[in-house]
Amino acid sequence: MVCRFVFPLIVLLMGGMQMTIGRYIVSLVALTVCVFTAPAVAAAQTCAISELSDETRRPYLEAERTLLTQNDPDRARELVNDLLLSTDLNCYERGTFLRLSVAVNIELEDFGGAIADLLAVEETGIEPPSRITKNYFTISRLYEIQSNYVEAAAYRQIWLQNGGIATRRDRSIVALIHEAAGQHAEGIEVLEALDESSPCGLSPGMLEPLARMYTAVGDTEKAAATLARQATAERVYDEDTQPARSPRVDFPQAAIDRDLTGTCDVHFDVLQNGAAVNFITKCSNEIFAAPAQKAVADVFFSPATVDGKAVIRCDVVYPISFEY
Repeated sequence: MVCRFVFPLIVLLMGGMQMTIGRYIVSLVALTVCVFTAPAVAAAQTCAISELSDETRRPYLEAERTLLTQNDPDRARELVNDLLLSTDLNCYERGTFLRLSVAVNIELEDFGGAIADLLAVEETGIEPPSRITKNYFTISRLYEIQSNYVEAAAYRQIWLQNGGIATRRDRSIVALIHEAAGQHAEGIEVLEALDESSPCGLSPGMLEPLARMYTAVGDTEKAAATLARQATAERVYDEDTQPARSPRVDFPQAAIDRDLTGTCDVHFDVLQNGAAVNFITKCSNEIFAAPAQKAVADVFFSPATVDGKAVIRCDVVYPISFEY
């Protein structure tokens, strides 16, 4: 089975944070499907078993097919629950059934059940540390769509503390979640750190939320100064930049051998001379990360201009697709 991933869709608006729930649910289901169809990595797991038994393989495949092919999540839930009620499950079987249950619950919009399943999967010992980290990110997203921003912020921090690879946009979303939770001081701390670390300062979409949070804590002077930076920020964060030529993408042989396809979003900044730097690459499968980054690094992009002079352009995102 080919595992495909759809990146979650979040629309950041000047007045706050909104998301398209239907597309968001689809993306989370895709993420979860990748989780339970991916092969186990025994070296990174405490569960020594790495396959289903003969007794559980067929009913598991029936439940998976019912969800993915027949699009019947209610029936899939019945089948998964029957599997989980079995008393003789080994650690791998229980973890695998729970991962399928995550996908079922998300499809049925039972987000609380999906969160409980993700936490229970961790206890089975079948997940490598990198997957556990991604699960924390998914839990944060699930709390977001339930408008439980306090828990969403908490799990986003857990994700970062456990090695989550965060782009500037990811950190901006953390700040917005803090704001939605009424945690204005925490949101300010995140955005001030981001402002200091970025060669372009904050993006225009984050200046207004920062100003709002300054106002909420009574610092109207900083709020006014932050809003005054809007015009310059709009020029250096203009993402509509194209390469001088299309990147040449080398399909990795290891992916061809495994019949894998996938997508990547390459995040980077553009120097005054047009070179791409400061890469963070996020892919549906890590096997594509290195060739995607190399493809972008080998071409030049248009820098931003301020008062007729070339300046660094920040937070460009270039999508790369690996398809046959």
